[in-house]
Parts: sequence; C-alpha cells; structure tokens
Amino acid sequence: MNCQRAKILFLAEEMAVNGAMKSLIALLEVLQGQGYDVSLFVSSHHGELHSQIPKYVKVLPENMAYCIVRLPLRVALRKALVAFRIDLVVMRLMVAVARKFKLPFPCWFMLPRIKGYYDLVCAYADGFVAQMAVRKVLTSKRALWIHCDYTQYKQSRQTFDAFKKADVAVSVSLDSIEKFNIACGEPISTPFAVVHNIIDVDEIRRKALAYSVPSCSEEIVKLVSVGRVTHQKGFDLAPEIARGVFANNIKLEWDVIGGATEEAMTAHKKLVDKAGMNGIVRFLGEMENPMPYVAAADIVVIPSRFEGWGMTLSEALVLGKPVVATDLPVFREQVTNGVNGILVSLDAKEFAEAIIKLLKDEELRRRLSHEALKYPFTKDTVVKEFGELFS
Repeated sequence: MNCQRAKILFLAEEMAVNGAMKSLIALLEVLQGQGYDVSLFVSSHHGELHSQIPKYVKVLPENMAYCIVRLPLRVALRKALVAFRIDLVVMRLMVAVARKFKLPFPCWFMLPRIKGYYDLVCAYADGFVAQMAVRKVLTSKRALWIHCDYTQYKQSRQTFDAFKKADVAVSVSLDSIEKFNIACGEPISTPFAVVHNIIDVDEIRRKALAYSVPSCSEEIVKLVSVGRVTHQKGFDLAPEIARGVFANNIKLEWDVIGGATEEAMTAHKKLVDKAGMNGIVRFLGEMENPMPYVAAADIVVIPSRFEGWGMTLSEALVLGKPVVATDLPVFREQVTNGVNGILVSLDAKEFAEAIIKLLKDEELRRRLSHEALKYPFTKDTVVKEFGELFS
C-alpha cells in the first residue's frame, strides 16, 4: 500500500471537551501535509470541539440514525417524530430496552453503512464506534483505539468481540494495553500498537498566551488542576490537600478547571466548606482553553485515581510546570519521579507534603521545570507511530 495516498476514516461520537477528542484534534493537525486523504465521521456535530476540526479534513454529513442512538430517549423520539421517521422511533425504543436490560445493541441492521472505501478506518473512541468500525465501514484495515482504563470503564462483550475482529488494537499507553487484557479476561490474537496522544507543543504554548489570568499577590501560591470533576480525577481530595498546605503557613489559591454535573459540583463544594477552604479551593467550571491558567500556576496538581494517558499532565510538562501527580503506572510513562515531576500515593497528606517540599526548594522547582520541557511525545514521534499502522 502506498501510505502517501492512503484514504483514512476516523470515527468518533461527538467532539466533546475531553482528553480523547483533544488528542484527536491534535493528531489530525499533525497529519496535515503527510500525504493522507483524511475523512471524519462524527455521530453528532454539536460537540464543543467540532469547530476546531482542521479544514483539510473531510467531515462526513451527520446521519440522523447515528445521532438518534446517542440522544436521551425523549429528545430522540421527539426528533424522529418531527422528521416523520417512524423507523427511527422503533429503533430508539429497541435501544432503550436493550440498555435497560444490558442486552447487545440490537439495531445494527437499521444503521446505514458509511459511504466509500478506505485503506484504514480508525475508531477513535471506546465502545460503540469500535463496533461500528467492524460492521459499518468498508476498509482494508481496522484500527480500534484504547483511550481508557478498561478495568474502570466497563465495556460490553460486543466491544471486546470487535477488537478480536480488528487488524490492530491501538493504545495511547502501555499501561492501557495491560488494563485492556485484564478487563477482556482472555488473550486476543489482534496485535497491539501504541500511538501516544499527540501534544502540539507550539499550539499549547500559543494557547497559554491567549489571555491574561487575574493575578494574585506574590506571596500567594497558585495551584491549578484541569479535568472533569469526577471521582476519577480525585478532586474530592483537593480541600484536604489544601488544608495540609495551608496549615504550614503557606497562603495559596487552588483553581480547579473542568466541567461537572450539578450534583458533582455541589458535592465538591460541600467538601470545600467542610475543610474550611472557601475562597482557597475554587471550582471554576469548564473552559475551552484553560492553558493560561496552567501557565500561570506555580504547581500543577493531578490527583487522579486512574487514567488512560493524562493529557493534563502532558500539557503541564510542555509548559515547563512543576507537577505533583498520583503515582500511576501510566503517569510513569511520562514522568520520572524527582526528575521531571513528583509522583506520590493517592493520599492527601502525601500530596500536601510534596507541594510543601517543592515550594520550599526553589532549585528543585527549577530543575523539574527544565526537565519537563524535554517532553518526548511530540509531532515527529507520533506521526511515525501512526505511519507504522500501515505496515
């Protein structure tokens, strides 16, 4: 196959603000000019990152059937009825019953094939699009991506069956391959490859200069965390960590940037109240571009319980920020403890002690920042990894 003329189709459900879709945008950016003919099918065109899809990418038209599958039941039925699509009403009701009783997706026969023939289809999300890639696209080769820890994000048996039919399973980290095999429960013959989540260093640094962050007094330490406010991200520990730092006569502000359900935001703010950290730990909500806040941080704190890769960690490193993160196997693929970041156990006291140590050791902070800037998973590395999918 002549890779320089290869037709590639990427599949995604929605261009929402999350690590996987941010990495997809970055990957599409760096593939420009590599000689590929790139198309993208997205089930819904309403994601926040949809406008950031590079102009050279051929975005296939939104298909109502795929959109209906994703929508909440009442919204989906209303949309189908307005369009006089009784077939889609029937399909969505069947899907609702299957989901309620945890049955296999019953409506593949009702979903249309994606038009065209491709040299490579990339299911760039977990779950449904992996199954879609092996059922609904004509292609020479199927590459299904693994972005998450499958021991934490439970998948249907049909997803694992799709991976067995793929030509290659592509993980964003070595750790995610190990977690996939544990979750699958049996070895699969499909070969694995690693294509790291791309970090466009120039773009991240440009975004960091996009606007000015309100400054605080020089005597106040600025901590920043970025990520969805969920159990996975560990921000429920932030008030207790902050209290431990504050108890050492260190004045600080800790900005947590990321979307949350109303329930999650309320629960986390109650923890802030309980710890007496009002006005110190601040949940700012979702931002399209949080990079200026990361760039303004004295320390970036990442108390995740588990990750598939950790884009926030990558972004902090390329901005040369001192990082304190949970000692996860996947984070060890980016950070050498004590060299370009600090890794600690998922314990509020240990996080607080590491932050205090960094604040008291200017030379250590300087050294970590210098080494962080040597981040290895840049454009050339990832373009090469992607090109090897054709071999």
